Formats: sequence, structure tokens, C-alpha cells
Amino acid sequence: MHVDNFDPDTFLWILEKADVPWLPWEWDSLRDKAYAKNPMKMNGMSVIGKYLSKMRLKQHKNECWADSEKLQQEHEKSAAALAEQDAAYQEQIKKRFEDGEIS
Repeated sequence: MHVDNFDPDTFLWILEKADVPWLPWEWDSLRDKAYAKNPMKMNGMSVIGKYLSKMRLKQHKNECWADSEKLQQEHEKSAAALAEQDAAYQEQIKKRFEDGEIS
């Protein structure tokens, strides 16, 4: 079995068989931490075990493979909302700076 931590096509079938949701941002976070720790020791199983363990935590307990698309859409919506809030905050700070309220 060959799992490439950078190519989802090599491990998505495992997640489907294990009936855990595919959350790309969680996978990427675990993969990047493993790579930063020691890129030479990172192999195909470095991330999948940690990911499966994480998906068994209480916060993901009631989620399954079928929920993947819904969870990804929710994540995108929350990221977009956060980006809007950040843009509004930056605009507010810029206006206050231009008005001389802050330095």
C-alpha cells in the first residue's frame, strides 16, 4: 500500500472505508506538522494514523464520510465570513488612522 500524504487520491479510499469525514484543512495541518518535525522520517503512515485518531475525538464523533461535503461547505462559509470581518476591521482601522484617532 502506498500513501502519499500530498496526494489525496492515494488515501481518500482509506478514509471512506474507515467512515471518517475528509476535512482537508485538518489533514494539511497534521501533514505540515509531521513534515516540519522531520521531513526525512515522514512516510505514508505518518499522517493517516493521527488523522484517524483526531476524527474519533468527541467533536467529530457523530460525523462520517457522507458528511464530508457538508462540513467542507460550512468551513468555506465560515472562512468567507471571517475574511469579511477582517476586511471590515482593516477598513475601520484605516479610517481611524486617516482621521487622526490612532497613530
